[in-house]
Amino acid sequence: MHELYECKPNYNNNNNKYQEYIGILEANKNLILNGAPGTGKTWIAKEIAKNMGCSDNEIVFGQSPLC
Repeated sequence: MHELYECKPNYNNNNNKYQEYIGILEANKNLILNGAPGTGKTWIAKEIAKNMGCSDNEIVFGQSPLC
């Protein structure tokens, strides 16, 4: 069995990667993060949003209340 730290990518202080994701979002308006539960997809999405200047109360996951 693999230890969690062996499977989890290192995203600490990786602003270049966030900038790459932000560039994709600005060009295409969407970005799909794919992976097993618990691998950090939601955390990465929050970090990308923060790097784009969004505050915590502007970040919504799940279905929009307007739907």
